[in-house]
Formats: sequence, structure tokens, C-alpha cells
Amino acid sequence: MSKWSDIELHGYVSAAESGGVADQMWLGWAYFEGKFIAPNLALASRWLERAAAGGDPEASYRLASFLHATGQVERVLALLEDAADKGFSPAAYALGEHYRAGQITPRDINRAITAWRWAVSLGHIPAEVQLVRARIQAVPLIQRPLVWLRLVAISLRAARCFWRDPNDPRVLGA
Repeated sequence: MSKWSDIELHGYVSAAESGGVADQMWLGWAYFEGKFIAPNLALASRWLERAAAGGDPEASYRLASFLHATGQVERVLALLEDAADKGFSPAAYALGEHYRAGQITPRDINRAITAWRWAVSLGHIPAEVQLVRARIQAVPLIQRPLVWLRLVAISLRAARCFWRDPNDPRVLGA
């Protein structure tokens, strides 16, 4: 991917300054990732905060991801819960992952399962895989082959989620 020209950057900044929440989110994410412009964590934080304040659930999710990646974990769970409450399934999935991992909150597999169920109800297939994995660990050894068959079926359905379309028209991806 090429870097943005000064004219392109000015256009994106102008759109973000005019209050476009999606523009603010993508500009902040670009500053965080450094793919199209030089990385700048201060500007990334500024634009992601503004976008999340605009109420967009994906912006809250991306702000939570940014804060987690930069070690500022105090607000991560609250931002993910807010985004999941607004119907953004990747946020519910990420919430479950945080409860499973137990790095920024005490490990709680029951809360992780609840979050993954929430994500599945919102259409998130990888969350369904995590639910099956949790079920595998909970069932007696004799019943595990049946659960593994379910995992294979879900994995086949989920495979299309992990293929990227090289003709995807989105500028920065999802």
C-alpha cells in the first residue's frame, strides 16, 4: 500500500474535522496502524476518542483495541460492552476473549461464554467456534468426538470469514 499524498491527507483530515464519525475513526486507525501515513499515537488517540464519542459502535471497538494495544486498559471492557450493546458483534467476541484470557480482568470462563453467546446471537461465527471449544473442555472425554464433529462443521462455515477479497472496495479494511 502506498502512503497518502498531502492532498489526500488534507481531504481525510477535513472530512474528520467536519464531524464525520466514520472519517474520524478511519483517520485515527490510519494514524495507529501507520499504513498510509506516519504512525502518530497522539493523533490516533485524538481521532478515535472523537469517533467513539460520536456513538459509533465500531469506533468504540477500535478505540478499545487501540487502548489495549497501547497498554491503557482501564476503559477497554466498558468500551467493548458499549459497542456490543449497540449490536457490534466483534466487540462481544473480544469481550469474551478478554474474560477467557484474564489479562485485563480476572479470568471468568462463564462471562466469556455469555459474551460469546451474545456475539453468536449477533451473527459472529468465530464466537460460535469458541463456544464449541469451551464445550469440548467441559464435556466428559467419551463425548468429545461428537463435539469435535460440530466444531468441524462450524469451521467449514466460518472459513469464508477469513478469506479476504483482494477487490474489497474499502480503503482501510475491517
